[in-house]
Amino acid sequence: MGGGELEETSDGAAFEEVEQYLQSLEAHVKAVAKATKFLVNVSKDTSSNMHELGQTLFGMVQDYDPSKTNSAAGDANVNVKVNVDDNDTTHSHNSNTNNNNNNNNKSLPSLKTISNVFASLSAIHKVKHDENDQKITPPLQSIEWTLKSARLALKRRKERQLTYNTYLQQIKNRQATVDKLRHNAAINPQHTPNADAQMANAQTSLDNARQLANKALEELDEVSQRVLREMDRLKAEVDE
Repeated sequence: MGGGELEETSDGAAFEEVEQYLQSLEAHVKAVAKATKFLVNVSKDTSSNMHELGQTLFGMVQDYDPSKTNSAAGDANVNVKVNVDDNDTTHSHNSNTNNNNNNNNKSLPSLKTISNVFASLSAIHKVKHDENDQKITPPLQSIEWTLKSARLALKRRKERQLTYNTYLQQIKNRQATVDKLRHNAAINPQHTPNADAQMANAQTSLDNARQLANKALEELDEVSQRVLREMDRLKAEVDE
């Protein structure tokens, strides 16, 4: 095991595939989510724009109403016809002209009508946005949460792997200490109580490190199996 490298277990290759799968899936989910949200928000933006247009036209109606203007012009023509008897023909012509103008105006939609149309379209697009958002957002959020859960599980496994490797390093260091004491005892046959105690303590420390390493390996295997089961569930959910 080189400096900074963690010793892998027998399922190390499987977790390399898991890492590659997650990276690829995260990239695709991110791209799909971005494109989908853009398309869904098109209806929202359209609704907002139509609402603003409708409000602008409604404001114009308050300031200028063609029907009121035409009505005022018609009343003026009637008054002229009543007060000036010797111009009946002229006033009759004016009245006919105004009637024609009124008929032409009636054939065109008023600003108020157009404003109401924009308001209706705005509401339709708002409903469309809400429906599409409700259909799209929950599944995307579910996949995103599952990916985060998988990443968290991999992080926990990495922590267990680090703990296991720490104990492996302790075993190597303590084994080196035991070997050194044995070597010293071999070249110096005259044992002393202190040397025997050092050997006993070193051996006990080595045995404890081995026990802790075995326990850490069991925990690592347990977490690894849980992660692999989680990945199988994730793949099944993505394939549905």
